[in-house]
Amino acid sequence: MNVTKAGSSGLYGLNATNATAGNAVKAALLSVMFNLQLGSDVLTDQGYPRTELILSGGVTKTPQLGQILADVFNAKVTLFDAAEEGTAWGAALMGAYRHSVLQADDADAADGDGHESWSDYLSRVDKGEANVEFYPDASRHEAYSEVYAKYKQLVKDVISEST
Repeated sequence: MNVTKAGSSGLYGLNATNATAGNAVKAALLSVMFNLQLGSDVLTDQGYPRTELILSGGVTKTPQLGQILADVFNAKVTLFDAAEEGTAWGAALMGAYRHSVLQADDADAADGDGHESWSDYLSRVDKGEANVEFYPDASRHEAYSEVYAKYKQLVKDVISEST
């Protein structure tokens, strides 16, 4: 399979009995979540495991997706009150942190103290109130894990066919 910018996508496993609009939408959403899981697995393998997911942006308009994410990732998922502004808030935090680093670097030239780490900086930031928290359901996680294993195999198959 030669995948290019003009490539196409497909939904694996749909048949005459389960090819409903709802199943097609859920398959598309799960493919995005599983792709995020692939990246998360790499980070975990490199010693950076996730302990929680925080939802922001457009996905927050459908909070039920938070439960599916919790079940897929087997992790707590938090949706904050101001989640729709999450991307802008994150950019503002990074800008404020960078500004503090530059100020600390200027001061460091004088006193040698250095600057605060990103983790320490985030631990001091008021994150607002958690509006909704989702916790994984073990049986649903197990079911999603089986589907995820099939997804990973399909990804490997597509990659091997395209090389």
